[in-house]
Parts: sequence; C-alpha cells; structure tokens
Amino acid sequence: MTEREGVTTQNNKSTLYDRPQAGSYPLAEAFSDMRDEACADEIDSMDIPVSRVVHEDPKDSFSLAHPTITREMILNDVARTTSKALEVAEFDPSTRKLPSVELIRALAKAGKFDGIGDVFIKSSEIAQMWHQKTAYSPLALAPQYNGEDRLPMPKLRPDGSVPQAHEADREFDSFVTVPDDDPARAAWRYHPDTIELRKRGQHLQHKIIDHFSDTGVYPDGSKVRIAAIAGGAAWPDMQAVANLSRMRPDIKVELDVFDWDKAAIYLGVHNARELLTEISGQEAPVQRDEAQQITTISSENARVRFINADITNQAKLLSHATEDDTKGYDIVEAVGLVEYFTQDMAPFIITNMDALLKERIGLGIVANMTQYHNHPQILGVIGWRALRPRSLNDISRIVDDGIKMSNPSRVPDKKLELLDEKSYLYASWRK
Repeated sequence: MTEREGVTTQNNKSTLYDRPQAGSYPLAEAFSDMRDEACADEIDSMDIPVSRVVHEDPKDSFSLAHPTITREMILNDVARTTSKALEVAEFDPSTRKLPSVELIRALAKAGKFDGIGDVFIKSSEIAQMWHQKTAYSPLALAPQYNGEDRLPMPKLRPDGSVPQAHEADREFDSFVTVPDDDPARAAWRYHPDTIELRKRGQHLQHKIIDHFSDTGVYPDGSKVRIAAIAGGAAWPDMQAVANLSRMRPDIKVELDVFDWDKAAIYLGVHNARELLTEISGQEAPVQRDEAQQITTISSENARVRFINADITNQAKLLSHATEDDTKGYDIVEAVGLVEYFTQDMAPFIITNMDALLKERIGLGIVANMTQYHNHPQILGVIGWRALRPRSLNDISRIVDDGIKMSNPSRVPDKKLELLDEKSYLYASWRK
C-alpha cells in the first residue's frame, strides 16, 4: 500500500459507503454484497490491470451540513429507499442476479418509484425550485467541495414560470443561499453518490496536476492548455489551475470549459473570478464576447474561458483547440459525459476528444459510473434516468473503439483506475 497526496492505492476490497446496522434492510445489503462480488469477478477477468484508488471525502473538514440531520440518518435513508426500489423491481437475492439498469430505468420512466425518496419535498421553497423545476442536477455545478449553499437562480418569466435548462430564454442574474436548516444541504453532503462525485472531482484534479509536473516535457515558460468537455462549473479543473499557478508560477495555464448549461457557466464564471483574484491578489478581469458566447477570466499566469457551445460540434471545438497555432490541448477531459450516450454513440465522444489533443503528449481523460454503482438508488429513487452505468469492460471498449475510429492501426496507451473499488472508472490515454 502506498500513499501520496491523500491518495491511497490498495488491492483489498472496500465498501462504497458505511452501511447501517446489519439486518436493517436485507435487500439493500444483499444487493451491495452481490455488486461487490460481480465487480471483483470482472476485475479478475480483465486483460489489462485496473488500479484501485481511494480518496477521502473533500468535505470531511467542513462543518456539519444540517443542525440535526446526520450522516447516519442519510445512509439509513439510502438503505431504506434502495430496498424499496429493489422491492418494486422484484429483486430476489436467491437468484444471484442483479436487476438490470434497463429494468430500473424503465420502471422509473413509468413512475413506479415516485414518492420513495422525499428529502427534497421536505426542503425549503428554494431547494424545491432548484431540485424539482430544473432539468439537471446541481451536482454538476457547485457542490464539488463546499458551495452547496449558494445556487444561481433563473430569472422568472413575466408570468412567473421558470425557464427550463433546454429553453433559450433561461438566464441567471443572482444567487440565493439555501438555509442552514434545509434538509437538501445534508442530503448533498452525506449521500453516498455525492461523496463519490466529490472524490471523482478530486481525482481529476490530481491527474491534471500530475500531468504537468514533468518539467522535462513542460519546462518553465511553457503554456499548457486544458479542455473540459461538458465541464459544468468546472470546479475540479479550476482547483487544478489554481494549484498549478501556485506550484509552477513560471508556466501559463489556460482552461477552456465547453458547456451549453447557462447555470453552470454563470456559477463557473463567478467561482473563477473569486479563485483567480485570490491567487493573484488583485481583481481578476472578466470579459464577455457576446457574439462568440465566450466569457474569459484572467490573472497574470492563468486564463479560464467558459464557452457556451454544443459539445458535439466538433468543428467549433477544433477551432479553439488549434487557435493561435497551438496544435491542440495538453489535456482533454470529459468526466461524466460518456454515460449519457449509448454504447454505439459513446465512442464518437472519444474520437472527438482525441482529435483535440496535442500529438505525442496529449492526455485524454474520461470517467463513468459502473453497473456496480447503486443504480436502483440513482436511476430510480433520485431519478437520473438518462445515465447509463456500464460494466468495466464496456467502458474500456468505448475508449478503444473511439481511438480506433481515429486510427485503426493505433494501439491505445491506456490506463484504468477504479475509484473506491466499484463506483467510478477512470480511463485515460495518451495520444
């Protein structure tokens, strides 16, 4: 076992989260045990090694999220609602067969899990508006670390209605604070999935920093470029930019964040301005190009751009990758993106990412949740039905297939890392 910068790599099995008292919810316990076993079996069967990486929750050092709701209460509720969802899905542990992702998604679309989870129904009007009247989750935005109490709020229409995420008139001009006693704050802090998302962001931050630590490849005076595809508010990427600015002040770091989500961009711009101001000690200027829909925040040795764009528009992404004759990005990450595409379509994301990378030194990074994740909870109880958890081999093949679409003769220089044994698989490759 080795430890470095809070990262532990180990080969023994671990649990995704601390379970409630044994015997409380037999279906949830049996489901978790079966996922552990199936994941271990697949790891043993894979042709390439999978590194296992364990992170501490970045929020462990922060104060309590709610005056009375504890972590144990949230974990108990996760076990309870998972058991209820498994009951609806007619899960029978004696068959030794896990319920399929397709079955859970179909039942969720049919409304069979409605009412099982009610934490947000009990929340404040602010949290209800955010969680129930938007077409996406705030987990893509601030709560990578400690920003869950500040949410960008959409402008209401004259009739009082709320424009949804996909609607052209959705705009933001203010933040509101979720009250301290709002149950949503505890849910986003203590729910096992949000913990794993924060760890996933932390691991991305480590990978970005590690890539640029090689002074032979990136000597002082270098300009290094990072692209976040569907990066949301890009909090892990910006933390990496901040750390690189402090660790290597003699290199110029540029981050381009491509996303269509106006709420994410609004929040990302706000956070980037605060972060770069803190680094430089002077107000970071913000420039807005309305024609190109690009917002730029700059400091002496760092630049962050939020580009409102369709991430499937390869020509637009390439135009930014090759601007000023820079020959592409040093890192292109799409953490949490390929899980929104079918197995046939997901390789195109890899192909497009690969085209944006610099030759010889470019690094592509994707991460996805595996089918050993708690998919009845995530797809059913919480309701993220668009996600497509896959097996470890499926995710590995998506990367292989995408790279071969670019160059059929190329053998990917690929690395696989599994966070906390069975939750999120990181796949990275060098061009």
